[in-house]
Amino acid sequence: IHLNLKYRDKASAVRTKLRALGIDNGRILDLHFPTRGVVSILIHSDYLPTLTSILEKHELNPLTDFNP
Repeated sequence: IHLNLKYRDKASAVRTKLRALGIDNGRILDLHFPTRGVVSILIHSDYLPTLTSILEKHELNPLTDFNP
């Protein structure tokens, strides 16, 4: 999943922000910053429906057409 960021942050800070949203950090395998303003989140495939529902609840839309 790719998300917009206003500015690049450390991976630990991004994980803290995701935890504040209610996202389980144990399900996040890796964070990557492919370009400025984008964070890529590698997750377990079984966690995808849960993650997308949490993001929708907080009005955060994943980038669907991003091609790193």
